[in-house]
Amino acid sequence: MNRRGMAQFGSALLWGGRGRGFKSRCPDQRRFSLVLGALLGLSLLGCGGSIREFFERALVSPSTRSLSGLGDRLKFRFLEGTFDKTVTFLLSQVLGVPTIPAMILADAIEFKVQGAAPQKPMEIQVAYSPSSFEGQDEGTLKLWRLVDGRAILVPGSQVDTVRKTVRGDVIEDGVYAVGATLAD
Repeated sequence: MNRRGMAQFGSALLWGGRGRGFKSRCPDQRRFSLVLGALLGLSLLGCGGSIREFFERALVSPSTRSLSGLGDRLKFRFLEGTFDKTVTFLLSQVLGVPTIPAMILADAIEFKVQGAAPQKPMEIQVAYSPSSFEGQDEGTLKLWRLVDGRAILVPGSQVDTVRKTVRGDVIEDGVYAVGATLAD
């Protein structure tokens, strides 16, 4: 009996890609490899029923100082010594951010680091859409980590209302969103 295999598209699983991915054939000028998962369907994410829009994978070496992903909606900066070996970053945009009382949250992303924990904080910068925060003073936007249906403020997070980004220093991977508390 002759068995023929079927082509498999990339998988975007919550805690890592166990499925096959497709490696970019484009030259890599940022010293990291990028593998795009196939966008064939949306998979549920474990954050209050949120949905992942797409998935990217990047290898980050100890000499890498920056990483951009999700169409430049997400940027990282790394200090020397952040990683002592090459690690894999898994990046996703999150749709359907959970509702948290007295808060407005939008423009959520998820990232997971595989291979080693960061030794130093990483600067993360997330672009936001002003239309998601109509009626809200953009100057009050902060970066929040979403954990078990709660929003935890990233200490020292700052908004740049000209560039429409919010940045903060993080040490843990997970789901992060741009947001603000609603005035009483």
